[in-house]
Amino acid sequence: ADQLEAQGREAPDLIYLPLGTTGTVVGLQLGLRLAGLSSCVVAVRVVREDVADPGRQRRLYQGAAALLAPDVPGVGELPPVNESLEIRHEFYGPGYARYTPEGMAACARARDMAGIGLEGTYSGKAFAALLADLDGGRLTGMNVLFWNTYSSRKLPVPTTDYRDLPEFFHAFFERDLQPLDPESQAARGEPS
Repeated sequence: ADQLEAQGREAPDLIYLPLGTTGTVVGLQLGLRLAGLSSCVVAVRVVREDVADPGRQRRLYQGAAALLAPDVPGVGELPPVNESLEIRHEFYGPGYARYTPEGMAACARARDMAGIGLEGTYSGKAFAALLADLDGGRLTGMNVLFWNTYSSRKLPVPTTDYRDLPEFFHAFFERDLQPLDPESQAARGEPS
């Protein structure tokens, strides 16, 4: 809320982000309510339905609110977690951590148009939902925010040879496991 005010911007109508084990979505909802913002969270499911269970979301929201209640006035009067929350299921794909054509196209579009790095398991699928809504006209006249949960920090270079790991892990280093992975495509000389 302070950032929006400092920039002279209105609160977003919709905030798109991935829905995994519910912590980020619930924390964002709780923070929005405490800041007095009525933005609707569009949570794009990227895990099995039982992991992103609405009951789990509700319990986490209530538990976090209870922890904050002694120190934060008004927490007890906050609306329930499911109010102003939209859960999208259609971008999940064939399974957890399985790339989808829509998600990888969204990653490429974010990279090519804005230099934003996304990945195919979480942020690419959430951005694919936003792009589908944008391209479909749903977002016309709306103030929309994409909450990028992908860390741009480079991972450390492994100092151990993967062959020193148990043999079960070798396949993760020796085979293409994601046919839509741009790095796998580049290694095969295919366009991404």
